[in-house]
Amino acid sequence: MSSIPQNYSDEKALVDCVQRFLSKHHVGKLLARCNGLKEKGVSPISLLRYKLSNIFVGRSMYMQQRTGSFKEGFSKNTFYRFLNSSKRQIRRPT
Repeated sequence: MSSIPQNYSDEKALVDCVQRFLSKHHVGKLLARCNGLKEKGVSPISLLRYKLSNIFVGRSMYMQQRTGSFKEGFSKNTFYRFLNSSKRQIRRPT
C-alpha cells in the first residue's frame, strides 16, 4: 500500500507561483543584502525555491529520494546545511 499522493495536476502551477513570488518580491536581492549569496556552487535562492515549493505542494525531499523523483542539482547534505546555517537564519529582533 502506498501513501504517496498521485495528484500532480496542481504541482506545476504551485511551483510556478512560488517562482513568480520570489521574482516579484526580489528575494534574491534581499538574500544578497543579507550576505546570503555564494560565489560558487548551488545558489541559496534555488534552495529556498525548492523548500517553499515542497511546502505548498505537500512533498518532502525524503520521499522524493525514495521514489526516485528527486531531480534537483544539489545533494541532501547541501540542502540541510542551507536550512541549518546560522548565517542565513532570519530571526525577529528581540
